[in-house]
Amino acid sequence: MMYIKIAATTAALLLGSSLGQAATTSSFVGDSTFNAQCNQGVSNTDCEAAVGEIRGGTAGLGGDWEVGVQNPPGSPQDVQQWAWTSGEAVDFTFAYDALTDSLSLSLTTQTASASSTTMVAPDAFDAIDTLFIRARSEDDTNTITLSNMLINGMAIPDLGYVGGGSANANYLAVTDLAFDDSWTLTGDVTAVFDGALPPERSRLDVNFKIASVDVAPIPLPAAAWLMLAGLGLLGGAGMRRSRRV
Repeated sequence: MMYIKIAATTAALLLGSSLGQAATTSSFVGDSTFNAQCNQGVSNTDCEAAVGEIRGGTAGLGGDWEVGVQNPPGSPQDVQQWAWTSGEAVDFTFAYDALTDSLSLSLTTQTASASSTTMVAPDAFDAIDTLFIRARSEDDTNTITLSNMLINGMAIPDLGYVGGGSANANYLAVTDLAFDDSWTLTGDVTAVFDGALPPERSRLDVNFKIASVDVAPIPLPAAAWLMLAGLGLLGGAGMRRSRRV
């Protein structure tokens, strides 16, 4: 299945909207980083309320996509097939409708949907604070990329594969939205593969994980701290020189 992960960066992007909401995005690499944030109980998926999935081919069917349950683990509520063409950008929409209390995932004009109450406890979406988008490729000969993404009309960064499977899955976290209100994520998904069909199942995939977990600030790498420390020393030296003048 396709699962999307946040690619590691040190910056957060604050975005405003005409609706008065703002979205903050941050990124990181690897399932282990996500699991560390999500492990709020027994399982590393305990924070997940629902998941929308796009994945590679299954038994010659050419690929599928679904809205499914990850917490507790269970069967997808709705599954639709999709015939992938390598290198072709496909429009996708992942949305929550507060009026019908339902999730939907669309590729062009085809839609899989399910009531959130069939996947999670009633009012569970009230606690949701983060949308995790995950992109994964088992190796660097096949790629999956999400581009031109907008959430409630606000642009968010592109997300692509990093070869190496789960350890190098790319993640993007979207926070500071009222996820119990209606929202819509749109964009393009492009799979590039060297066979007649895309790789099977999660060897090439994207996930949209709706979760209740606060995303902690990602620390600056050591090189950045050394650079800042150096700037501080330079500033102090400048002040000493100015006092001598």
